Amino acid sequence: MERIDIDLADRAFAATRRNPRENHPSFFIMGLMLAMVLVPFVFRINMESVEGRLVIVAPWALLFVLLVLSWRRARRHRLAGAAIAAAWDHAQLENWSAVEAILPHLITRPIRSDSDRGRALVLLASVAERKRAYDAAAHIYERLLRERIGDASLLQQSQLALASAKLRNEELTDAVQLLDRLQQIQMPASLRAVYEVIRLHQQLFMGHYTDAIANIDERIALFRRHLSTRAGFAYALVAAAFHRLNQPEAARRYWNDATLLVSPKRILERFEIARDVSQAYPAAEHPL
Repeated sequence: MERIDIDLADRAFAATRRNPRENHPSFFIMGLMLAMVLVPFVFRINMESVEGRLVIVAPWALLFVLLVLSWRRARRHRLAGAAIAAAWDHAQLENWSAVEAILPHLITRPIRSDSDRGRALVLLASVAERKRAYDAAAHIYERLLRERIGDASLLQQSQLALASAKLRNEELTDAVQLLDRLQQIQMPASLRAVYEVIRLHQQLFMGHYTDAIANIDERIALFRRHLSTRAGFAYALVAAAFHRLNQPEAARRYWNDATLLVSPKRILERFEIARDVSQAYPAAEHPL
């Protein structure tokens, strides 16, 4: 996929916007059908003549065209929804090459469903983050929130992702203010776990190591319950905090836990801030 920047993101927003004229051809054909039905009542036409037979046949022919148009439109939207669902599943499994193969076909044409459109744009932002285009990712999340594209759950995820993208883009004031606001908002435990990972990253990034481990038992329990193998990323951040507080035993234990779940390579791709930990302690010998 080509380089993702703010320009491409804005083109994706414009291209995926639902076409307000999508139903105009159908309305036009329905108008013609109505006109053909009314013709015998307005004009004196011999129904046995060619013109009369045409008046009888034409509405049925137009109805057939209308049905074909409707079927093609429904099929196009159904295929788009299936492609978005497939790309979303690939993203959950972090199969980003598959996501990048599908995404260009999704962001260049209108998407009828507001929910599907939101998910397609979130996928674009996620790929931008993978490519370290954090300014473009933040721009996408901000537009999603400003224009209210997607369902409530997706918009809440976008708020969290926006905070993370701003942190990675070193917009620290904006990131901290957004995290402070999100701390006051009720959210499902699974999203709260994601919030705590982002907050942990922010504390580590800003050198607040003591704050990072202040309520570590609660955080670890939350990560373990709701993040599955992705808890490995959180454990790596915890290990980094203990390492910088000169507590090597705890750092070694959490790094081992992290690398049981996620490979060191993947951890460093997402959190470069953990590189010193990867160099100081051995990874797990038998990862899951």
